[in-house]
Amino acid sequence: MKWRASAASVALVLAPSMAEANPLGLDGYTGKYGATCNECHSGGTAPQVSLTGPSTLTAGQTAEYTLKVASGAAIVGMGGAASDGAEVSPGKNTKQKFAEVVHAAPLAPANNAVFSFKVKAPTYNGPITVYAVANACNNNNGSSGDRAAETLMTVTITGGSNAPPPPPPSSPVDAGAGGVPVAGGASPATSPDASPRASTSASPDGGTSGPSNAPNGYYVVEGDDAGPGLACSVQRAGRRVGPGSAPMGALAAALMLWRRRRARDATRPGT
Repeated sequence: MKWRASAASVALVLAPSMAEANPLGLDGYTGKYGATCNECHSGGTAPQVSLTGPSTLTAGQTAEYTLKVASGAAIVGMGGAASDGAEVSPGKNTKQKFAEVVHAAPLAPANNAVFSFKVKAPTYNGPITVYAVANACNNNNGSSGDRAAETLMTVTITGGSNAPPPPPPSSPVDAGAGGVPVAGGASPATSPDASPRASTSASPDGGTSGPSNAPNGYYVVEGDDAGPGLACSVQRAGRRVGPGSAPMGALAAALMLWRRRRARDATRPGT
């Protein structure tokens, strides 16, 4: 499965978590980049889900959205995330996990389970999308006999500016080992300065890039998602400063203000 991120991405997401394998909630399975709970869980019956909340928000307004689940499963989990310019915060039966929201604990039984979360609208006008996914599990301490279902709604933002962030580039460039290109061929910006987040040594964050190879600007990261618990390659965004250097991890997060959990599990060295 391919995933892609850029400095400017506009979406609003609520997503699944792996209730049994991760009872405390797992971020990174929002569906925003294609992955959902069904990447690992299978064999069960999908729950019925409904998402309710305002279909129109004023720029900067905060409102509550509710996910209701109908299922015969033993337990159910969920989670969520928000795009640049918008924020999500926890409500009933949910908690914050980095930039996302996940279940505070799997609810049992799954039938008539209710989760809620708050959405703070961006400062610019236009439609955003709210996604919700629930993962109904049989509580067998595994991924078999489970299934997730998702729903979505479009929310219109009014009363703000008419200049949303620019969209990500449509044709990312493979940087190979030589460096990370600036999207669209633009000149690097002078701020923010990513150098303090850079290092010449590898790290648990999937590796970093040296300050001498950390020009400012918008970057695109593209790689192969090998699945939970396995190596996640970000080689195409890698930059080397010498032996032992690893793929760009924290640098990408600093530049794009975006972070994907499975990128933190990267173990494959840069090339």
